[in-house]
Amino acid sequence: MDSMNRKMRAAICEWQVHVEGAIRRPKQLHRALSSSAAGRHQRNSLRCVSLGIVTTFLICVLIFLGCDEFVCTSFQALQSTKIVSRRPAGSSVVKEEAAAAVPLGPNAIQEQSCAGRYIYIYDLPPDFNQLLVENCGNVPAWGDMCENLSNQGLGAQIELPENDSLSEILLPKDAWFHTDQFNLEVMFHERLKRYPCLTVEPKKAAMFYIPFYPALDLTRNLLSPSMNLRDRLTERLVGWLQGNRNWRRLRGQKHFLIFGRIVWDFVRKEDSVNTWGNVLLTLPELKNVTKLLIERGHTHIDETGEADSKMIAIPYPTSFHPSTDLEIQNWQNTVRHSKRDLLVSFAGSSRNKNMSGEVRGVLLDACETSEQCTLIRCTHQTCVRTPQTITELSLRSVFCLQPSGDSPTRKGIFDCMLAGCIPVFFHPLTAYEQYEWHLPADGNSYSVYIDGDDVMQKRVDVMQHLALQFSAEKIESLRETIITQILPGLVYRKPVATTAAAAEAASSSSSSSSSQPDAFDIIIQKLLARFRPESI
Repeated sequence: MDSMNRKMRAAICEWQVHVEGAIRRPKQLHRALSSSAAGRHQRNSLRCVSLGIVTTFLICVLIFLGCDEFVCTSFQALQSTKIVSRRPAGSSVVKEEAAAAVPLGPNAIQEQSCAGRYIYIYDLPPDFNQLLVENCGNVPAWGDMCENLSNQGLGAQIELPENDSLSEILLPKDAWFHTDQFNLEVMFHERLKRYPCLTVEPKKAAMFYIPFYPALDLTRNLLSPSMNLRDRLTERLVGWLQGNRNWRRLRGQKHFLIFGRIVWDFVRKEDSVNTWGNVLLTLPELKNVTKLLIERGHTHIDETGEADSKMIAIPYPTSFHPSTDLEIQNWQNTVRHSKRDLLVSFAGSSRNKNMSGEVRGVLLDACETSEQCTLIRCTHQTCVRTPQTITELSLRSVFCLQPSGDSPTRKGIFDCMLAGCIPVFFHPLTAYEQYEWHLPADGNSYSVYIDGDDVMQKRVDVMQHLALQFSAEKIESLRETIITQILPGLVYRKPVATTAAAAEAASSSSSSSSSQPDAFDIIIQKLLARFRPESI
């Protein structure tokens, strides 16, 4: 009997729709109703209470047949709405009144705000992301990584005792974390999940995100002597993508992938146990994918003979992850008014000279023997486990030395600028030829450059140069550029949901909104511009 009633109600409603035409209702409500029998019943019931005079009679029939509470409640809501008076067809007054009486629903507003900005996230098997995070314990050679990956990849929150002077400076307290420098993949994915312009319709998408965590996968297997193990997920990813029709249709164009480690970790060319990394960035199947890395390569060329334009450098994550514009503005004020009683500082440890640590070693020695320089020789405990040590040092310093480490870039670049310290570079690859989306083209507007060869050949005394060559006005100008123009775009906000309008304001460089784009917003904005039809 109940089954017959449902069929009869559905038949009546379908007939009514045919007679009176398509109904207008928010798509969101339609999609919220499930595809189950109960959901279909609710959708049909909703149609029945949405159509005017004929509906009144039909509702009575439905009630007699066992109309559920949803129909009755919806009918009461319908009765309380304003009914537009009927006028002759074609009347302009009718059109004006109808427009006024039927405002845009939230989905229509989102369609307008998100037009041309939709992102499609591939539904990869959990082996490529979720399980890599869940299997965070007992990682070979690295131990337990679970704390690092907690809080959506931000790491454990920094907790300071009340008597610590920084407890009243690192505010708000819930915005500071022990963020690992290689966790960007997880952080980015979590943030993108809350992006308001996601779509499940590939044809709508302006670009496609591949939610694979290559750095996390590599970290687990980096020291393995098995090349097959290092490359296993990489090869599976390629196979999975090639079986997807959207991938085949676009041939990898308009796709992007985030890398939480530097380029050199993914360009292994030999299968010797003494070689480093895996082969992900050498695979021709991924040549059209845009790769976003914390450090890109400068020796990799594309088919035109130019530097590979598919590789883009994006900022290392810092420890500061605010939620609002106000939190960023308050931190800018803290940085702006910080007492800087140290002229030069350097936080770092020695590196292998065969890599890129030769200048670094000279600077370590120079800083240690100079009265004008304050040195912190980093250990895992002093700089990794207690990142607030670097923040405090940078807040007190005018200049922060930033030589290359194991590779041209280092996380310290962003840690120092977060605290308003002017970075001193010794190689153009450390920043100038890397972070074009997030740093000004004119390096002299926010930093100091001293040629590393001049330092090693002792043609320049770094401490004396910094003490004598920069006026107070110049120093203030450099610092203000960092605080006002650069700092907001270097932080990655906490993964919180945003509205389509807020996302549009944050991602629009010409927006008059007070919302300041963070590093994530800038990445999305630049990718959308890159993937416009005329750009491909």
